[in-house]
Amino acid sequence: QKCGGWGGGGRERAAEPGGVLEHLQTVPTLPEEWQDRQTQKNGVWKAASHCSEIRLHPSGALLFVGNRGHDSLAVFRVLEGDEGRLELASIVPTLGACPRNYNFSTDGRWVIVGNQDSDTLTVFECDIQKGTLTKAHQADCPAPNFVYTVPPPRKFVPNHAA
Repeated sequence: QKCGGWGGGGRERAAEPGGVLEHLQTVPTLPEEWQDRQTQKNGVWKAASHCSEIRLHPSGALLFVGNRGHDSLAVFRVLEGDEGRLELASIVPTLGACPRNYNFSTDGRWVIVGNQDSDTLTVFECDIQKGTLTKAHQADCPAPNFVYTVPPPRKFVPNHAA
């Protein structure tokens, strides 16, 4: 499993109208012993693990890639001074089967993973500096397939000037 990075002038060029993404980097999302591993399901050979989701942390400092089969999140540092190239920080087990989807709390402190085949949600605390995750909580949830964090309500400040 490999994921490409931004290229040809970085994010700014790709974000321009008509901008083009060009190959910059290929990085593995699995430990070496899992790369090129295959399995057979219903008579068909396929990769033993594949990417489920790619998300940029709210800080922009980390990129997360979910691995179904290996049941992990690969966490990469985004190297700002190097055209946004990626450097592997950690590969963390999701503590469940088939991480279908995951998302961040609005402040980026927490990562919530929906493990579809084990019927669990796992909450991790995210260390942005180290690029590591620490389990904080796990809860039962039937076949979670999408995780969305609801922003906290805005504080209402009445206008008494009138």
